[in-house]
Amino acid sequence: MKKTVSVILVVISLFCLFTSSVSADDSTISRYSGYSRLYITEDERGHGGKLIDMVRNPYYQKYYNELLNYSCQVYYKLWKNTDNKNYIKQYSEKYLIDSENYCTLIFSAPEKEVYDSIADYNRSILVRFFDEKDILYVSEYDYAAVVCISADKADVVNSINELEFIGLPFFTNAPTTWMPAFSLHPMGDVGKSDVNSTDYGNVTAADARFLLRYVAGLETVGVNKLFYFCADVNFDNVINSADARLVLRTAAGLEEMSYIYYTYEQFWNDTLGVIDYEK
Repeated sequence: MKKTVSVILVVISLFCLFTSSVSADDSTISRYSGYSRLYITEDERGHGGKLIDMVRNPYYQKYYNELLNYSCQVYYKLWKNTDNKNYIKQYSEKYLIDSENYCTLIFSAPEKEVYDSIADYNRSILVRFFDEKDILYVSEYDYAAVVCISADKADVVNSINELEFIGLPFFTNAPTTWMPAFSLHPMGDVGKSDVNSTDYGNVTAADARFLLRYVAGLETVGVNKLFYFCADVNFDNVINSADARLVLRTAAGLEEMSYIYYTYEQFWNDTLGVIDYEK
């Protein structure tokens, strides 16, 4: 009974947190519907949890081009005719309020082809307004990038003439209905790929062995977000032997377990593909 009440309370609190939004024409973008934010709990009942932004995780390091491409498709389909400058101003005032705010920026195309590549054009804009450490991902195929903007520099986005749109990192169009899809998965349990499994699994020596083989280049995992998130056990945005050591210590009971936790399908699933423009 206590476990059920705890889960319900966490679900309600997360629902309230995730439903804050900003208007863009007839559509809305929820501040916390970005797929890089993840709720990490300290036990299997959702206690001691905190939001962690995984935007620097190796998953995004590897697939940022594909994810940014989908964000651009969403923008061109849904928000291209928005009052961009007014929206950008509203966004900067309402949402760029933390010490670190991760954002997708979408730029207008250059008037003349004077750059060797799209990435060069994107970077030529970014370096005028951001420090190198705050430029996370620069698309090679689209006029887009992901950057970190501190609250004291929030107004900078209003100075970028080429900026057409600003949104969450790797944003997608959120579903119109909120479908519960509760999931809890142990950090370090890298051997399972089904994030919706009701069997939360256990962290074992086999996970540490698999992780070591992956680090050595002897295993491949493909587009498996769960693996990349669960494998970076120390949250240093690198998957290496240090993570495998922590997994082994966790399996031996020498480290406390932590869990990935989310309540709605749209807070987990990404889309790497093409929008059906006929819908």
